Amino acid sequence: MSTARWIDAIMGVLFIAFGVWGLFPAAAGMVLGVFPVTVPMGSLAILAGAVLLSGIVSTSTAKTVAGSVGIILALVGAVSLFSDLFGLVPSSGWNSGLLLGSAALLLYDWLGTPDDASTVGRTPVR
Repeated sequence: MSTARWIDAIMGVLFIAFGVWGLFPAAAGMVLGVFPVTVPMGSLAILAGAVLLSGIVSTSTAKTVAGSVGIILALVGAVSLFSDLFGLVPSSGWNSGLLLGSAALLLYDWLGTPDDASTVGRTPVR
């Protein structure tokens, strides 16, 4: 399995876990006691995780999905630095950092990972 598919799988599981955890009443709107979560943000995290998991069918799909989700997370993270985005993302430097960090990893997945893990480190045959 390629690096892009691994990153999508891990990030997808983490986003789903983050979203589900934030929706439980016992969490009191906080994940790990640091990240404030609202119902729309938890729902969007679950949706983003599901989209990322759907991208692991092939390397090209994984890279496309990672780029799309990464751009959306970067935009939401940048906007959340200045406002709460109509109550969607609670104002918190931790949430902005989480969104921008996740976006950076997904954009690296889109632009920086090799297309096929079997060709990494091999010289082309002439």
